[in-house]
Amino acid sequence: MLPNPGEALYRFLLAQSSTPPAYHLHIAGTREETRTRIVNPGRHRKSGDDEVETETETTTEVVVDFDFRIDLTPNIIKDPTHAPVQWSVLDDEPAYRGKVYRQVEVPGTPGGEKRMREPGMEELEEHDIWCKERNRKGLPPWIGSCSRSSSASRDALSEGGIRLRSSRTVREWCDDYCASDKLLKEFVYTKVCGDG
Repeated sequence: MLPNPGEALYRFLLAQSSTPPAYHLHIAGTREETRTRIVNPGRHRKSGDDEVETETETTTEVVVDFDFRIDLTPNIIKDPTHAPVQWSVLDDEPAYRGKVYRQVEVPGTPGGEKRMREPGMEELEEHDIWCKERNRKGLPPWIGSCSRSSSASRDALSEGGIRLRSSRTVREWCDDYCASDKLLKEFVYTKVCGDG
């Protein structure tokens, strides 16, 4: 019996996430070199003093001195058999959740259906600033903007666990995606290597 589409997508994502990413350092050294050459050496123009004039052309070329790659994967990923951690976007994080604009989830009544709302411009700007700051600091994407203090970020990383504030699992997102009857849809799944 074939699995339902949501389960098939989820199994595919699990299979893809079990392969760790490869890290390569690409090092290249180049320099610019200026070269001058005589253009049309067979044709000379005579100046008024009966001197032969030649035309020269100057070009600048990029010369590659070295270009190589170093595989850093064994130094970064110590245990390639380590099980991947699945996490989904945080409820309070503006994200595309089935609409063409970003939304955040609002807690509903206990046992009730979740509601969505469109975040304001200030909320979107704060989130975008935090995402840039998080990337600059090298923090994993599951550290949400409400964990902005460095102590909260350190706690989330040092505990070796992910503080999930998402009420939905990756499997639920797969089921929703496959159940959607929209003609144009996108499922974003990002593989991240971190100490989470």
